[in-house]
Amino acid sequence: MSDLPELTAEEQRVLGSLLEKEVTVPGSYPMSVNAVITACNQSSSREPVTDYDEATVHRVLRALKEQDLVAVTWQDSGRRTLKYVQTIAARHEWAPDERALLTVLLLRGAQAPGALKTRTERLHAFADRAEVEACLARMATAEPPLVIQQPKRPREQDHRWIHLLGPVEASDASTGPATASAEPGSDRESVLAAGAEARDAKVRASYGAVAAAYAAALTDELLDDKQPFETWVLDRVIAHAADERTGGPVVEVGCGPGHTTAYLAAAGAEATGIDLTPEMIEQAR
Repeated sequence: MSDLPELTAEEQRVLGSLLEKEVTVPGSYPMSVNAVITACNQSSSREPVTDYDEATVHRVLRALKEQDLVAVTWQDSGRRTLKYVQTIAARHEWAPDERALLTVLLLRGAQAPGALKTRTERLHAFADRAEVEACLARMATAEPPLVIQQPKRPREQDHRWIHLLGPVEASDASTGPATASAEPGSDRESVLAAGAEARDAKVRASYGAVAAAYAAALTDELLDDKQPFETWVLDRVIAHAADERTGGPVVEVGCGPGHTTAYLAAAGAEATGIDLTPEMIEQAR
């Protein structure tokens, strides 16, 4: 996966709008400049609400095109119309669930898993909150990380998450169009500036916070032919490990809740799981 872009707030809004409308209104996609303006400035599902003019959106689309994050296409409908498509999702190989979460995070800022579950319903069918948390954990441990968990704020029950595609401003649904100042540590630059050890500690903490949900979502994914390709690969590993000439112990690095290691061990392999997150090891045990 290539390095993540460093998007401005305006670029985040334009890309988020293109990502959203491609899924929710495919009949109107690709999008004209006027359609992009309307999508950016709509009052629902946007925090903060913006009032971008045509010149602003033209400038942002041009900048995104120069970064190969959007592409231009022509469509005939009586007259030739210049329209735009996003290319960032394919370029970075985002899975549908990752794409859905990033779309909403780009459009609405920091959010808790429960809110993300509700707000992504038209973009991806998460079964429950645990599945959202499992996806966030996977994204937080990607290389490079796509999201990071934020510390709880006063009177908040849940941690909120932000994307790492650029600076994220603090937002509150009650503030409407007003723009709040950025929270310390809420953007990618501050995460990187803190150093590798601090970054890794935050990633491990995020991973540990969702360990139980991750385990609940993944424990049975290798059962009942739910993942035929994955189990086929694992069966090949088991056969190789049992071969007297080439076989031996199997070590799974980054075992998470241990379901893959357990599958190998149940089939007779001498399997051991290793993970840097104590909470994941506890789930595996």
